[in-house]
Amino acid sequence: QAFVDVLNETDQEEFLSLVTFSGSPKLECPLTNNYTPVLEKVWAIRPNGGTGIGNGMLTSVEPIVSGENARLFAVKTIVVLTDGENNSGVHPLEAARTIIESNDVTIHAVTFTPGADQDSMQEVAGAGKGRHCHANDGSDLVTIFAEIANNLPTILTE
Repeated sequence: QAFVDVLNETDQEEFLSLVTFSGSPKLECPLTNNYTPVLEKVWAIRPNGGTGIGNGMLTSVEPIVSGENARLFAVKTIVVLTDGENNSGVHPLEAARTIIESNDVTIHAVTFTPGADQDSMQEVAGAGKGRHCHANDGSDLVTIFAEIANNLPTILTE
């Protein structure tokens, strides 16, 4: 909600999509400027099986780069929220390198929970030219998402 609140306050029209990655990745919401369905999906997420972080990251690229509502000149950003414990599929660092190799995308990594693999996700954010943040609690998570949303790059054209 904090992320969406910031997006709602900007002058730009940002689009948002949602990918979950339990045992396998799933595009929950394609790229849209209607945040309500995205928030409804977020509120309904329940842990289910493994954590395929890299597969989720790879699935997140298509909607923002070539999906139905992808915008050619928009600045593309992926925010990965995870405990950093990848236990299925492509390793997240390998996924980040694959994404960056072919796309002009920034990848931010946000970890949470005690014992989160922060080192691995710092590497992912580094490879994705983004930043890594760790949330110790819900309040930290709100602050981090607001900071990321407030610092999304803006391109001005005349």
